[in-house]
Amino acid sequence: MSLADDHQRLTLAAVSDSIPSVELAEAEYQSCRAGHGPEDPVTLNAQMRLARAYYEVGQYGRAEDLYSSVFAMRGRLVGLDDPSTLSSAFGLAGAFMKSKAWTSARPVLEDLLERSDRVHGSDSDMSRRIAINLANTYRELGRFGDELPLRQRILAQTRQTPDSDPEGEARSLVDLAKAFLHLGNHELALSVSRDALAAQEESGASFREIVLTKWRIAGELVSLKRPDEASAMFEQVLRGVEQLEQDDPLRRRARKQRRSYSLLARLSGRGKITAP
Repeated sequence: MSLADDHQRLTLAAVSDSIPSVELAEAEYQSCRAGHGPEDPVTLNAQMRLARAYYEVGQYGRAEDLYSSVFAMRGRLVGLDDPSTLSSAFGLAGAFMKSKAWTSARPVLEDLLERSDRVHGSDSDMSRRIAINLANTYRELGRFGDELPLRQRILAQTRQTPDSDPEGEARSLVDLAKAFLHLGNHELALSVSRDALAAQEESGASFREIVLTKWRIAGELVSLKRPDEASAMFEQVLRGVEQLEQDDPLRRRARKQRRSYSLLARLSGRGKITAP
């Protein structure tokens, strides 16, 4: 078995293993380092498990350092395109995102997506997960023009998966609608939001997710100067929030906006919205 094969085997095994406590992971890493040396695949695998242990307890800075170290060593030992190296880079980018270090995450994810597309294929699960993280990073950085094609790609890939994933399709549609909204394309945002609503209702999404989508639809209808439809949709929002927990902030927000939509309805000649 080659060093690259050994790396891949260890990486895949680590994904399925349960994540130990930081103390146990640290002890395992130090034992492997002392017995095998810092560059042995067994040691690097233990270092990845330690990084994930720190990640799970919210110590993202420590996780970043460990992921970065493994990434550098694996890149030097087996190459940047090796699956084990890509796994290390994915962990590093995830730690950056958890720390909200979006400018640091972006170049790692951009390079990672290009390499994963080449190594695993653009339709692979790994590439899809990277694309989602990169799209989320672009959104946080306000780079909506870069985000949009990724959201379109993610939706297309979700629809092409052999096993139907209606929940995943609904989430992808919601994200695509938000991308259109951020770019000011209210017509497409409305169209995709309606598709998202249909997918959510079909997949049995939570009342909360459905309420949020209906609320976005109402907002898009306001932007498109279609007040009758906007106020009618918001009536559905008001009925929906009543099915949420009493302390859910969406209930309070919806009730606060009831007056605005009621005024909108009166101005359009529909009459006042009746509370559910």
